[in-house]
Amino acid sequence: MKPCIIIKGSDDNIEDFENKIALALEQGYELSGELITHVLNLDGEDVIILLQPMFLSNDSYNENY
Repeated sequence: MKPCIIIKGSDDNIEDFENKIALALEQGYELSGELITHVLNLDGEDVIILLQPMFLSNDSYNENY
């Protein structure tokens, strides 16, 4: 597993974003910092992009490498 990842999602599918976060937590990753939001204007419509940085916990990293 990679020692750090960024989970990406959007506000139009929060459930999918939450599921990705939950899966990463189950795999040994921990939340790192605040949720990052970015507003994009696509074809005149605002889309909110969500980014959550995560790092592999020290215990999980040592077990896998």
